Amino acid sequence: MSNFAVFVHVLSVLVVIGPVLVSVGASPPLIRGGADKLGALRWLHRTTTIYGWAWLAVFATGMFAGATSTDHKLDEFWISLSAALFFTAFVLLVVVMRWQRTAISRLEKDEDATPYAGKIAAFGGIASLLVLVVLGLMVWKPGSH
Repeated sequence: MSNFAVFVHVLSVLVVIGPVLVSVGASPPLIRGGADKLGALRWLHRTTTIYGWAWLAVFATGMFAGATSTDHKLDEFWISLSAALFFTAFVLLVVVMRWQRTAISRLEKDEDATPYAGKIAAFGGIASLLVLVVLGLMVWKPGSH
C-alpha cells in the first residue's frame, strides 16, 4: 500500500502545486494593470481558489503515505517539519485568496488595488519558498534512519 500511497501523493503534488504558484505569481502585474485586466485576474483568482483548496488533498495524501509507510513514520523530524511548513504555506495561500478577492472587488469599483499586489507577491513568494523547503526535506530526509 505504501508505494501506491506515495504515487498518489506525488501525483497530487505535480497536478496541484504548480498551477497555484503560477496563478499567485501572475496576479500582482494584473492588479497593477487596473480594471482592464479584471477578466484575467478573475480567472487567476478562480484558479488559485480551486487548486488552493486542493492543497488539502496533497496534505492528506502525504499523511496517508506517511501513515502507511514501512520505511518512515510520521513522528520523524523531517516529516513533521514538512507537514508544519506545508500547512503554513496553505494558510498563507488562504490569505492570498482573500487579497485577490479584495483586489478584484476594488478594481470593480474603480478603486486603487495596487497595495494588494505587493502583499500577494510577498505572501505568494514566502509560500513558494516554503514549498521549496518541503521539497528539499522530502528528497534529503534529514535524520531519517
